[in-house]
Amino acid sequence: MSQVTITALLTLGLIIALMIYEMPFTYSNAHVATIELGDDPLIIAVSDLHLESNRKDLGCIGNYLRNLGKDGIYLVINGDIFDRAHGRVLSQNHIHELVHRLNLAGINGLREVIYVMAMYDHDPRVDHEEVRYSINGVSVRVIRGIMKLVIGGRTFWFLHGD
Repeated sequence: MSQVTITALLTLGLIIALMIYEMPFTYSNAHVATIELGDDPLIIAVSDLHLESNRKDLGCIGNYLRNLGKDGIYLVINGDIFDRAHGRVLSQNHIHELVHRLNLAGINGLREVIYVMAMYDHDPRVDHEEVRYSINGVSVRVIRGIMKLVIGGRTFWFLHGD
């Protein structure tokens, strides 16, 4: 077999393996959590925080929210909060680390942190479509799948692109 043929077969095999691994077609079967909010919430969305490998001071996120001085704040974290937690079960310790690293405790206007989990990479797993935690007075909703956010008459979709 020529080197070109071998290279082409290896490349094709790699492409097929990636398509099977990523399985984008499974999004059609993903849980969709619909959340309806009033007409005037404040939505702050971030993603890819990678707490375990990111040594930056992420407390700036909590400080920013605190300095807004507003009520009705929702912090949406759109996947990849962790790095090495993939395959493990999400625990109270994971959520505690999130609240601590982002300095989220004591923010009066913070209504809820909504964590939309990545479906394949990095994030831990949960056995339910939605799980709720309360850590240091911070309400955290974890969604495995997709969030459909309805505000007034407008709809916004959040899912991690994996």
